[in-house]
Amino acid sequence: MHFFDSLQLIATGYITKKKDLYGKDVHFTFRSKSDYFDPFRLILDQYFKITLYPKISHNQLNENFTQLTEVHKQAEDKKAKVIVKIPLDMGLLKIKRLVIKEQKRTTSLYMAFLEEKLLFSLHKKYDYGNELQEVLNIIDPLNTKSNLLNNQLENNNSFVFENSKNEMCFIEKLVHTHVFYVSDSTKFEKVCEELKTYPIQSMSIKE
Repeated sequence: MHFFDSLQLIATGYITKKKDLYGKDVHFTFRSKSDYFDPFRLILDQYFKITLYPKISHNQLNENFTQLTEVHKQAEDKKAKVIVKIPLDMGLLKIKRLVIKEQKRTTSLYMAFLEEKLLFSLHKKYDYGNELQEVLNIIDPLNTKSNLLNNQLENNNSFVFENSKNEMCFIEKLVHTHVFYVSDSTKFEKVCEELKTYPIQSMSIKE
């Protein structure tokens, strides 16, 4: 670690670095290089997955989405492991990665803000998929699932929900249960369209 980095870490608890990522200047504020992540891949992986599945809608989702985002309250007094800032045409995109305790289990929570307003969150539960059905029951507590949802339950472990507020939620079992929440589908799509213009390829950002 360079001397200046050591002073930064002692004074603030963080180190700030600017990285050229796919031709874009990206600012990382972190405690350890092991906390690095690729924000482009994080976002676009979710974006492309969402396009693969039909969206499920029903009237209860406005309230039920709120229940799924209760974990955001835990993040209010937590210090982020890493903060990433990306200047975009739509404004500054800031992504925080936090470690959250849930039922004595450590989980990862990514929260992204566009011009300081929450755009999306990704909660990786590290539960080996044990909570997938519980999360789906929060979405539809009365078990009034549509035929579409029932068919998807039989064939896969990935589900996309949307409501009348332009919110969206992508739930999947990828070894563990992942809950990806989008507060504004229109703005999220515009952000993704801009990120898609960069030549994303295999790259290490830990150097």
